[in-house]
Amino acid sequence: MNKKNEIECFLRFFKHCSSVMLLIDPHNGAILHANESAVSYYGYTHEELTSMHIYAINTLSTQEINAEIAHALKENRNHFNFMHRLASGKIRDVEVYATPVMIDDKNLLFSIIHDVTEQKRTKDMYMQSEARFRELFKNIPNVSVQGYTMDGRTTYWNKASEILYGYTEQEALGENLLDLIIPSFMYDGVKEAIAQMALSKVPIPAAHLQLMRKDGTLVDVFSSHAIVEIPFRGPELFCIDIDLSEQKAAEAKLERAAHYDALTNLPNRVLLFDRLNHEMIKAQRRRHSLSIAYIDLDGFKEVNDQYGHEFGDKVLIEIAAQMKATMREGDTLARLGGDEFVATFIDLETAQECLIAVERLLKAASVPLHVDDTIVSVSASIGVALYPNDAEDADQLMRYADQAMYKAKQKGKNRYCFFGEETP
Repeated sequence: MNKKNEIECFLRFFKHCSSVMLLIDPHNGAILHANESAVSYYGYTHEELTSMHIYAINTLSTQEINAEIAHALKENRNHFNFMHRLASGKIRDVEVYATPVMIDDKNLLFSIIHDVTEQKRTKDMYMQSEARFRELFKNIPNVSVQGYTMDGRTTYWNKASEILYGYTEQEALGENLLDLIIPSFMYDGVKEAIAQMALSKVPIPAAHLQLMRKDGTLVDVFSSHAIVEIPFRGPELFCIDIDLSEQKAAEAKLERAAHYDALTNLPNRVLLFDRLNHEMIKAQRRRHSLSIAYIDLDGFKEVNDQYGHEFGDKVLIEIAAQMKATMREGDTLARLGGDEFVATFIDLETAQECLIAVERLLKAASVPLHVDDTIVSVSASIGVALYPNDAEDADQLMRYADQAMYKAKQKGKNRYCFFGEETP
């Protein structure tokens, strides 16, 4: 296929693809081409839309838009989040996948726009995008494109597909696409969906999937499909996959940061209360008890002041590990901040079980520590509150344990005190 035919093929794909697509002149922001979906989405006529500049649609400032265009041209990244203005005046949240392409010796910016307004309203963590690329973009990184016939035979496999799935072009061409990348648990459903797409000429809806690499491992992708009518050859089917591995890793990192303490890797207050409320419901159903132990380290401030914050952080890490090692599977040790920790003990059938667990914590907190060739000792004051005996609300239970902890300090520290226990 010569260059002219490739461009004609791409423009047919561009025009009829169900995703919103624009071709933009990166030098002045002019919208040079808009497909039928873009005309429908933005609410302008084709003539109006192709006489506009992207600055009239994107709500960012001209300077900000130019900076993002520069990122796309340099291929530093191909995914962007914007707000676009429709002809009606409504502002919509969109995800844009943009990449530079060469057409008629002009370097243009090919953009695929996906409306995510509803997803943002429901705080959907997953970034979704409908991506429709054509055989022309053989060497575009990060976007794998596979062409295949109605019976599943692979007719196209770009460089990004080699990287993503592990098969070379020579290994993939002629093989059944489903056998290459579809896991067994999805095989029958995907086969039926492709058959329906071939009959209805309606692309399979874009979706987040886990597809299969050559080595059998699964990879997260955002997968789209397109049907391209080729004169004298009949329709060709295309699968366009965007690797979401980095995005999923970033989401996992953010998720962990939201629920775990960065210093000790223990659950933080958010995760603690989530688990506590869950366990209180279970305890009520099973007619069991649970307890929380509010822990405040004795003497830590003096260690921190004498040896410095970096040394103090190491002490906290060591003590957290020692206390956690005493706890049963299913129990939780969380760090609230500073030198304050909270432990929860679940499925308690007797008060003695709670007493043993708290004594183990107290002992673990007072074990001398070897940090940077220095031996230091601290201890703990622990306040204990029981569910449902003391309170049936997580916040109240925490407050009662906190109050009991202060009583333990008043009694001389390095000890525990139960809520409601009489002070001699």
